[in-house]
Amino acid sequence: FGNEGTTNGTILVATKVTGDAHVPAGEITWFVDVTSGGVHNNAPSTIRDQSDTEHRVVRSWYGMGTLSFPSFTRPSWDDGWLLELEGNNFAFCWSQFRWEKHTILHEFPL
Repeated sequence: FGNEGTTNGTILVATKVTGDAHVPAGEITWFVDVTSGGVHNNAPSTIRDQSDTEHRVVRSWYGMGTLSFPSFTRPSWDDGWLLELEGNNFAFCWSQFRWEKHTILHEFPL
């Protein structure tokens, strides 16, 4: 991630705890570069959660998330953002799914 040989910066890595039909437990689900200060111009300004509630994005960090066919077949990376939402909640938004509903991460320490 980033320039080869670069050693400065901080990468936050999220690992699946329970897993799902596509990415099993123990695999990296997403990672972000948190040294950017939380500003990324291409990130969405709002998202909707699974209940169709709109959330305003306060800050965002660029990263990549794991995508896969069922049973972790042909896993790949897709651009995305860790989003800090109003109310100190977070979500990860894959770029190709930015218009779909998102899962909100509660009590997420950053």
